[in-house]
Amino acid sequence: EPLLEIALIADCCAVSKRIREDVRFQLTTNGTLLTDAVVRRLLEWDIYTVVSLDGPSDNHDANRLFRKGSGSWKTVVGNLRRIRENHPEYYETHLGVNCVLAPNASPEAAAKFFSVENELCPNGVMLVTLVSDRGTDYWTRNQPTVEWRNELTELRSRYYEALITGEG
Repeated sequence: EPLLEIALIADCCAVSKRIREDVRFQLTTNGTLLTDAVVRRLLEWDIYTVVSLDGPSDNHDANRLFRKGSGSWKTVVGNLRRIRENHPEYYETHLGVNCVLAPNASPEAAAKFFSVENELCPNGVMLVTLVSDRGTDYWTRNQPTVEWRNELTELRSRYYEALITGEG
């Protein structure tokens, strides 16, 4: 989690700006540490922020847990709503969402969540990916079901259809 080192991020931004003034910054965060103080630092350095939010609480909390085992969804969504309230311009212009799909969480539930809760995604869902298979045995431990694969295939089909018809 990069926000554990917000002071180091600020130092890196300062050094980078000295080398090249027109540099732009982006980071991806799990969203749990997005306090007002952290957001002020992100504003100070004009940092674009991508927050990982994997859909509804069941989906998100299936894989994104705090150290003690509780889910992080409530904290992340609360932080997003607070940022929208306290820093609306930053929220609209510098904040995006990354949704990671995993075989223990419903792709269809994620799609429905983001179509209903679109105020949490001011710029839409910027990125949808599958859990990475690099350096992990996650997929071996979490075999996708036929139903999960079918949901994913259906969502892809709808996405491509929307692109082709210009409705997406």
